[in-house]
Amino acid sequence: MWHISRLIIMAVRWQSTGSKRHNRNMAQGKFKASKLQVPGKKKEKRDKNKSFLKKGHMQIAPKKKRLMEEAKMKKNLEKGIKACIEEELTAKTISLEPRSLTMLKASTSKGTKPKK
Repeated sequence: MWHISRLIIMAVRWQSTGSKRHNRNMAQGKFKASKLQVPGKKKEKRDKNKSFLKKGHMQIAPKKKRLMEEAKMKKNLEKGIKACIEEELTAKTISLEPRSLTMLKASTSKGTKPKK
């Protein structure tokens, strides 16, 4: 019973303060006009923020010798796996396609160097 009377008291208080709550005149008066942007300031801020690290897949190179060797081996393994997959896919594509397959990426041979 006591909580019903408490709810009634809260409702009466809310109604009495409701007129203040819906007053549209701001106590502060008018808002300040927005300042004009100084040219070049936005670019400076953007350049300043670029110096920090960003989220995402950015790997920091290891400094210990053992970790450096592991990273190098992992990179070489990834290269080998990707090359094998690429060779398998080209072989399968050549066997399935009726026309001859032309690769967009030029194959690099060790004997010839590309001209600059």
